[in-house]
Amino acid sequence: MKKTFALIVFNCLMVSLFGQIEKHRLDSIIYFNGQLESTDKREYAYDNDGNNTLIVRYVSDDMGQWENYHRAEYAYDNDGNNTIAIYYTPDDTGQWRNSGKGEYIYDIAGNETSQITYAWDTISQEWIEDTRREITYDSNGKETLLLIYSWDENMQQWLVSSKVERDYDTDGYEILFVSYKWDSTTNNWQGSNKRESAYTNDKLTDKGIFRWDTSTSQWMGVNKNEYIYNAEGNVAVNIYYHWNTDTWTWKNEDRVESTYNPEGNVISEIRYLWDDTTLQWVKSYMYEHIYNT
Repeated sequence: MKKTFALIVFNCLMVSLFGQIEKHRLDSIIYFNGQLESTDKREYAYDNDGNNTLIVRYVSDDMGQWENYHRAEYAYDNDGNNTIAIYYTPDDTGQWRNSGKGEYIYDIAGNETSQITYAWDTISQEWIEDTRREITYDSNGKETLLLIYSWDENMQQWLVSSKVERDYDTDGYEILFVSYKWDSTTNNWQGSNKRESAYTNDKLTDKGIFRWDTSTSQWMGVNKNEYIYNAEGNVAVNIYYHWNTDTWTWKNEDRVESTYNPEGNVISEIRYLWDDTTLQWVKSYMYEHIYNT
C-alpha cells in the first residue's frame, strides 16, 4: 500500500491578551512517500485581509530537487470576492508561463453573476477568450438561470451554447432543473435533460428524470421514484417507474417496503415487481437485517 506523509508549516501565530487563543495560517505543505522522500511541495501567500493570493506547487525530480509544476495567483475585491485568477505552468526550461485566466463579477449579495475564462496563446502571446457564464438569481439568492457562451474566433464574438433553468418551491427546495443546448441550425433552444422533484414537510417525495427526444421533439422519461415516509421520517416505501414509450407515460416497475427499529436502522426490506398481466405488485424477495446490541 502506498503511504504518503505531509509536513505542514504555519505562520502568522497570534496570541490574544486574554488567553492562549492562537490563529494559524497555512504557509506550506511538503508531502513524503513511504521512504520519507519528499515528493510534492505547496506554498501559500495571503494579503492583509487573509485572502489566499498565491498557491505554488512543486514536484521532486529524480535528483530530489524541486521543479515548478503549477502556480495560481488570485485577486479580490473589497468584499473578499475572488475577481481574478491567473494560472501558470512551466515551459520547456522550467520557467513559469501563462496558462489560463478567470475573471469574475458579483452582485451586491456576493453571488457570482459573470465568469469569463481565457486561454493563453503562445504564438500571439495574448489572452484568448474561451468560455463565459452568466448567472441570474431570485430574491432568495437561488440560482434560476445559467447561460453558457463560447468564443467564436472567426466572428470575434460570444455565441450562446447552452443554458440551465431552475425553479424552487416556497421552502427553497429545487423542484425543476432543465438544461438546453442552442441549435444553431434552427436558432432555437433544444431540450437536453430535465429533473422534476417534489417535497412535502421537508422530505423528497417525487423525483423524475427526463431527456429530450429529438425524434418526437418531446421530453421522454428515463426513470422516476416516489417516496413514502413513516412517522419517524424514514422511507417506508420506494416506488420505481420506467418510461412506457407506447403510452408515453410512467409505468410501475419496482417497489420496496422497509421497516425500521427504534434506532432508525432498516430491519426488513420487501421487494415487489409489477405484473403487467394482473396489474398488481408481486412479492419478489425479502431481506432481514440483524444488528449487534
